[in-house]
Amino acid sequence: MPASSKPRKAYRPRPVDVDPTQLAIARAALVPPPQRATLVRPVQQALDGLRTATGGWPAWRGMADAMNVAERLALAGIASDRMPEIQLAQDALQALHARHATTGSWTLRAEELRALDDGAFFHRVQLEHCTQGELHDAIQAVQRRVAQALAGNAPRDARVCIGQLGGQAG
Repeated sequence: MPASSKPRKAYRPRPVDVDPTQLAIARAALVPPPQRATLVRPVQQALDGLRTATGGWPAWRGMADAMNVAERLALAGIASDRMPEIQLAQDALQALHARHATTGSWTLRAEELRALDDGAFFHRVQLEHCTQGELHDAIQAVQRRVAQALAGNAPRDARVCIGQLGGQAG
């Protein structure tokens, strides 16, 4: 018999869902139209701000968030055949970021504007077909990935477009 035993872990109560059945039903339900409208409105405002070159950083961050979530939803199988269009939208955001860093201009080229418009359209389509649970998981995955990138754990060849979801990892 050993002289001492391993110390026990401290007890930390975990959150308990009062009604797990209702939680499961809510996560399996599609995103309701009012909630979908509140999610689409900022994306459309960001796109309009970038289209007119008046949105600045808030518009760029809003589109970066939308395209990051769209990428995660596509990886989860929702409109996954549109991943090339989502990647083109992210490429356009990266090009706009680089252009703004060198020239200070927020002007989009025609192909970049088309890519962002297509990306926003497919994101709206994804929101019509995803469940609340899938959307929640995609947003949390984006928050975790951005937090890791900010902590310096991004791969060397990664393109990091950090939006407003950046500092809210939970």
